[in-house]
Amino acid sequence: MEGKELLLKIAPEKRAEEVLEKAFNKPSEGPLASVVKDLRNEFSNEAWEHIVRAAIEPLAREAEVYHTGGPNEQGADVVIHYPNPFDLENPFVVAIQVKDWDGAAGDHVAEQVKEIVQSYQRFDKHQTKQGILVGIYVALTRAGPSSELADQCRIIEEQRRIPVKVVAKDDLMRVTLRGLLKR
Repeated sequence: MEGKELLLKIAPEKRAEEVLEKAFNKPSEGPLASVVKDLRNEFSNEAWEHIVRAAIEPLAREAEVYHTGGPNEQGADVVIHYPNPFDLENPFVVAIQVKDWDGAAGDHVAEQVKEIVQSYQRFDKHQTKQGILVGIYVALTRAGPSSELADQCRIIEEQRRIPVKVVAKDDLMRVTLRGLLKR
């Protein structure tokens, strides 16, 4: 009885959050496994760019989230613009490259990451993308990063002083499911 009494003193909202956290812990193995499997079976390639944008939108407060993938993407499939209180014309930008691959993502993805950096750092004002690049994510729906990709991301991060992170498999699914549930 003592355990139930303790539980009753925890707000129901907090208890519900804890239940959901357990489900999100390993989304492709736990109670959400069938949802993750269905998402992975239903969507592929560029469709994931739209899913990632839709999932991030409710999670990125006060931000504008854009799908930018396509022939002129310059490396980024999704960009998040956060308001810059010091310069309203130049938002803080987080760029995301989405890959729907199996196995390990190779270091050739780093070339697209470099394109993202270059597209925000060009000296020609007519070609520079609007905003201040503050971070880059490589989102892998099924694959994991190869050690070469991880090394290249670290090198780009050190050279350009911009965080470059890989979000793979369950970590990406966790974010995707949280965002889609908040829509």
